[in-house]
Amino acid sequence: MLDCVRRGAVCDLGAQQPSVFTPDNLVRAEFLRFVCLGGDDQTPVHEHGVLLQGIYIEGDLDLFGAIAPRNISLTHCKLAGQLILTDCELQTLVLSGSSIRALKGDRCQLGGSLKLDEGFLAEEDVRLAGARIAGDLTCRGGEFQSSDRALVIAKARIDGDCLLDGGFFADGTVDLSGCTIVGTLSCVEGRFTCRDQALFGPRLSVGHNIQLGAGCQVAGQVSFQGSTIGGDMIFTGGEFNRSDDPEKAVETTCINLRGATIAGTLFWRQITHANGKLDLAGASCLTINMDWESWQLPSQIRLDNFSYKGFNQLDETTSTRFWINWIERQPERHLTRNFRPKPYQQLADVLQSMGHEQEAIGIRVERKRRQAEYARKHEKRSGTLISHGFRILTSIWNRVQDLTVGYGYRPGNAVLYLLAISAIGAIIYQAAAIHGIMAPTHPLIYKEAIWEEKAGPIEAPEIPASCQRNWVYPGGKNGDLCTRTMPSEYSTFNALIYSIDIALPVVDFRMQSDWSPRVVDWKSGRHDWPGWWVRVWEWIQIGLGWTFSLLFVSALGGIIRRD
Repeated sequence: MLDCVRRGAVCDLGAQQPSVFTPDNLVRAEFLRFVCLGGDDQTPVHEHGVLLQGIYIEGDLDLFGAIAPRNISLTHCKLAGQLILTDCELQTLVLSGSSIRALKGDRCQLGGSLKLDEGFLAEEDVRLAGARIAGDLTCRGGEFQSSDRALVIAKARIDGDCLLDGGFFADGTVDLSGCTIVGTLSCVEGRFTCRDQALFGPRLSVGHNIQLGAGCQVAGQVSFQGSTIGGDMIFTGGEFNRSDDPEKAVETTCINLRGATIAGTLFWRQITHANGKLDLAGASCLTINMDWESWQLPSQIRLDNFSYKGFNQLDETTSTRFWINWIERQPERHLTRNFRPKPYQQLADVLQSMGHEQEAIGIRVERKRRQAEYARKHEKRSGTLISHGFRILTSIWNRVQDLTVGYGYRPGNAVLYLLAISAIGAIIYQAAAIHGIMAPTHPLIYKEAIWEEKAGPIEAPEIPASCQRNWVYPGGKNGDLCTRTMPSEYSTFNALIYSIDIALPVVDFRMQSDWSPRVVDWKSGRHDWPGWWVRVWEWIQIGLGWTFSLLFVSALGGIIRRD
């Protein structure tokens, strides 16, 4: 070993980690410390550093507060005790394929990378809280068996990447709280197992992407609350909070991104399991890339104050119903007794900016409906009679707005209603005309009525009885005569035009002023009940016409809508 250290060569005692020590593979930890710290004049250490493989190290390797000037590589070695790096200064440290009892490295500083990969095994916790690593922290394929806090990198700074992927396994919590990673955090094909916080990273800062997809398996909670991600947040293909007790898992939070800031895209696709809640409250991202199958996996999704600017890879079949279902994945209380309008407004604004105008209108209308329901059922008011009456009137008014103009977002609905009541009225007035109910109203009709003899003078006798029986469709032998008694400048009755004239308050075709349903029988002078009911419908139609017209004008002018 000393010869290899002097020459900068690898002291290779085998490619496999020794399970027991022998006189040929045993190195005392105290002597290894002496070499790692640079040796002395009789035992110089080459610039390449200490390069050992297949060594059995007896005791604790204690570098507390020490300064090691050379790289240290202990590959496929077995350290029977602890590796203590607290407050020490190192260059690159490689423990690939090695096993240790524990690693205590709080506040240590590494001028290069730290490799705990390729079969590395820690029987107890590995602590790097407050550490400074100028290169990468590579734990690819490493195994951390502590059932409490398996890997602690809290408040550490890693100037490269943090790689917890490629077969990484942690039986306890991986603590990244307050950590700064300048590069990427990769957990692809990593396994994280913990009853509570499996991957704990509040206030984490990552310069590029966080990758928790493509085979990442987490049994427990993932928490990046208040974290800052400079790239994308990728969950695609991941498995989160898979539990043997699904009913209990539903009540927990599987992903906590509350207050996190994602500079890129939030990917939520091809998720295999996501038992529990997805918390996006107060988070922000540039865009969302998701599929519906993955979106419906969490038991509920918190969206209050979640902001984003668009969606990627949307299915072409998305509709208003799709987006209503999308946003109603929120907790039930946020849709009813503790209604949160902000997620609806956020979604509507994004859809409108993307050109989905009708879907945006549908979401805004749904928000108004939810608000009206909240005001009717859950809003607190005084118990006075006036307050109760005001609540009823408000509820009625909201219902009218919803059915007629979609709370001001769909003014065209009022036009459709006007056309509908005009069509219904035309049918009623046409039937009334056929049965002789419609009669002229102008007195000149009776004054100027004439009787034309075949070859005699024009006289003005009384109107024939057949004309008074039915002015529009007189029939009989005097039908043509009744028609000729009407002045030529007088409007000929038309049921559709009459109905439109009744329904539209701002339109005057003179049909309403020239004709009216008669409510008194022309012969007996008694009430004509069919005519009376036609007159009642006329009043109803006038009221509906004014109502729909005013709602249309109000909605078109933005008087009703107030965002």
